[in-house]
Amino acid sequence: MFGFNKNLFLIIFFIIGFFLLPLSAQAISISPIRQVITVSAGENKTVFLELKNNENIQKKYKLLVLGVEQNNEGVPIFREKINLAEAWVKPEFSNIKLDQNEEKKVSFNINVPQNVVSGNYYLGLVVQEVNAGSNSIGLSGQVVSLLSLQVSGEAREDLQILNWQKNNLDKDHWNFILQIKNKGNVDFPLTGLLKIKNWRGEIKEEKSIYLGNNLLPQTERSLEFISPVIISWPTLYQAEILINYGLTKQTVSQTVNFLYLPWWFWLVLVVFLILLFLAIIVVVKNRYYGRKK
Repeated sequence: MFGFNKNLFLIIFFIIGFFLLPLSAQAISISPIRQVITVSAGENKTVFLELKNNENIQKKYKLLVLGVEQNNEGVPIFREKINLAEAWVKPEFSNIKLDQNEEKKVSFNINVPQNVVSGNYYLGLVVQEVNAGSNSIGLSGQVVSLLSLQVSGEAREDLQILNWQKNNLDKDHWNFILQIKNKGNVDFPLTGLLKIKNWRGEIKEEKSIYLGNNLLPQTERSLEFISPVIISWPTLYQAEILINYGLTKQTVSQTVNFLYLPWWFWLVLVVFLILLFLAIIVVVKNRYYGRKK
């Protein structure tokens, strides 16, 4: 049976609450702001929302179901047609009217198909004022309740590194690019560790890397971070990214090799080549005049 991660919900509810607090005082209140429902494949359930029109006039509202995705920082974004579970949840009525200060309970019916893949599915149950003039969550006239739909089965945590590379930003900084994907069926927290090693495997630098909030199932994330150059000797180095993730404390890592040549190395090389060139000229001249004698 699936559990849910409280940290992810706290982050999502803070963001949702940030937008909803003004609405609760002015337009419409919604409760609860989150629900966690566990179902089995082929099972039907119903969830309820309690609404209150806080205005002094009658209002008409539209009930919607949206999917949830994340940006690169892990902040939730509510949109249509991004989650197959959107088709499983339908409001009993697509439109409702509330008189001034009226309270009403509305229902959403959940019909989970047979043979569906187990895992966590996140949805937004949206109450939108008709003619509010916007489809964006968090704007005036629209509130959302988060539904965590957990289809029972085997929990699988699987993180894959899609890309790990280093670019030269300037002489004092390196630019690292990381792309990862949650190929499992549950969300999980993750932490990163960057290690810079020389050609003998000795660690020259080690520091923690922030990888964002919990990563939702089947979600990709691209990250870019800058690290100051703390090594000075020109040689071959390795940059290793080590990621710990999930409740099962799994680890995935990847390494990129690179040759570090500081600015003074090129200066020394130029001076050396000039001296070598002058030495060759002197040797050639000495041999030439030696044969003349």
